[in-house]
Amino acid sequence: MSKLKLSADSGGGTVALVGPASTTSNANVELKLPVADGSNGQALTTNGSGQLAFSAVSGGAALTGSTNNTVCTVTGANAIQGESNVQIDSNGRVLIGTTTEGAATGDELTIATDGSTGITIRSATDGEGNIFFSDGTSGGDEYRGMVRYEHANNALVFKTDTGERLRIDSSGNVKIAASGADAVRELRIDGTNGSSEIQGFILENDGGNGRVNLKYGTGGGTPSTKVSMLAGGGLTFNGDTAVANALQDYEEGTFTPGIANGFHSGVTFHTASGLYVKIGSHVLATFYMHLDDADTNNALIQIGSLPYTSSNATHSGASLSPGGGNLTYHNLVANDSAHSASCYMSRNTNYVSLYRDGGGENFRGANNQAQDGKWIVGYVNYFTDA
Repeated sequence: MSKLKLSADSGGGTVALVGPASTTSNANVELKLPVADGSNGQALTTNGSGQLAFSAVSGGAALTGSTNNTVCTVTGANAIQGESNVQIDSNGRVLIGTTTEGAATGDELTIATDGSTGITIRSATDGEGNIFFSDGTSGGDEYRGMVRYEHANNALVFKTDTGERLRIDSSGNVKIAASGADAVRELRIDGTNGSSEIQGFILENDGGNGRVNLKYGTGGGTPSTKVSMLAGGGLTFNGDTAVANALQDYEEGTFTPGIANGFHSGVTFHTASGLYVKIGSHVLATFYMHLDDADTNNALIQIGSLPYTSSNATHSGASLSPGGGNLTYHNLVANDSAHSASCYMSRNTNYVSLYRDGGGENFRGANNQAQDGKWIVGYVNYFTDA
């Protein structure tokens, strides 16, 4: 290893230039000094072929004592510079892409761009992405509130007071958590009617009272219950919660009416059809029958195969009719065809009996009286225990 020593002009000491132990590939390296002195702040650089020169350091910005709270970045081998897009101001606020902080209650980090702006939290496929809201440095105070994305099952979770309150699963189902048997949870949608008066509806899980309430309000004030779904089934309305008043069922359907009595066996039909509506325990059934081959037998005519059996209930010990109706049209050859017929329904049956209006007699046709091609059209209202 060779050295070139230079002695000081005055005083003692030397400056030595020390050669390396070996050069790359043992090549001869020759450095040529510049022909003139450089300027203040310049550095001695090489052109890559051994020629040395004094030149300015490019790519960097000078940092002075007045450059406060600026994040430094390195963009090249010699380029340490102040990053103009990222600042930490004198209040400790981080500003990215702007020099203007956000609103006073959320200005600790402000990000601005000329287009769409966002923050990405990237986690493992079986990990979680979390944002915690803390009001302390230990225990539950470190995560009083939380927004979490669970990548393992692709669910978005919201927590308040350290407990899960709402979850949106990967299928888009929204689940609102409850705590305790008497917990009340609400899905509330509020708005205004243009006059700053609160209106909207609330879907409330009133667990302590065993029901779900739908509340609605307009014009300010507290929304009132409009519909309640009782734990045992059934709907009540406008704040009524009595089980006895609950609507248990609504149903619409068809049925095929038949002849239960008053005709010889073997009756055939061109058409036999019926419609019904069941609201709670109340049934309205209409029937339409066009006879094909049919002969009466001088007995009470009864229309059967109704969609529900009539109620077997009594009132104060008395056996009352659970329903009745009328024939709206018929052209049967009967004991008095000039009279229409009423429909009477006994308890615990699924047929109606026909009685002649004005006389109260059984509505019937003579024995072996042909009723081919005749029509029977009518309706019956009745109650059922179903």
